[in-house]
Amino acid sequence: MEVMKMRHIMAFGIKYLVITIAVLSVFSAFTNPTIIGMLGISALIVALGYFMGDLLILRKFGNLMATLADFGLAFLVLFFYGIALNIPTGQVGTAALFAAFFIAIAEGLFHFFMENRVFRDPTYTDEDRYHVHQVSSSKLQTETSDEVFPYDVKRKNKQQQKDKEER
Repeated sequence: MEVMKMRHIMAFGIKYLVITIAVLSVFSAFTNPTIIGMLGISALIVALGYFMGDLLILRKFGNLMATLADFGLAFLVLFFYGIALNIPTGQVGTAALFAAFFIAIAEGLFHFFMENRVFRDPTYTDEDRYHVHQVSSSKLQTETSDEVFPYDVKRKNKQQQKDKEER
């Protein structure tokens, strides 16, 4: 149980870091946001996205649907946050669209991490993943044939010419 808690805490932290970087980068290029506001809005996106997108949608509908849901969530939250700050609609719409796009790309990759590291059975080890099954030599067979390859034909023709010359 403790292992699963730690996996979720680590995943939540990684998601928060990635989304905060995307939001701060894009919004600071289009507007003049406060750092505290951006950290708070990133926390809101992460909390809603993790519980709705990663824990519910990802498990039931897969990576594509969860990524689309995260894109929509990020766009709507960032757009309405910008409107609440009285940023012009064109500016906030563009910033929200770009930020949501970068978040969706990161989320698509993050979902692979979730499926392989967080949702995986804790008793399943990497050794189980790379276990090699040995096959006994009595089960192996060899097949042969009399196929003729082009280089064999040339060699055969040369040998026939030598034989004729020797006679």
